Amino acid sequence: MTIAIRKYAALTEILLPLAEEFEAGNPRGIALELASTKESELLKECLAELIADRWLTQCHSSNLYKLTEEGYQHFEPRLRALRILR
Repeated sequence: MTIAIRKYAALTEILLPLAEEFEAGNPRGIALELASTKESELLKECLAELIADRWLTQCHSSNLYKLTEEGYQHFEPRLRALRILR
């Protein structure tokens, strides 16, 4: 499995909870526990890329994350697809 595919899987895992908090208007964001495994390193890279693209913000604490308005709009088609598959 390539790194890009594993990053895609990591994003898919956290995208719905992030969207649900965004839709609920939660100003705090969600806490993501990042262990020190190889898979969590991919998640950390994915989160860093989302922050760099301004689709995600890192809130008050180092493990609190929140979708931005732009991030929500960017991922909206993917969110609809994920919800259909759920």
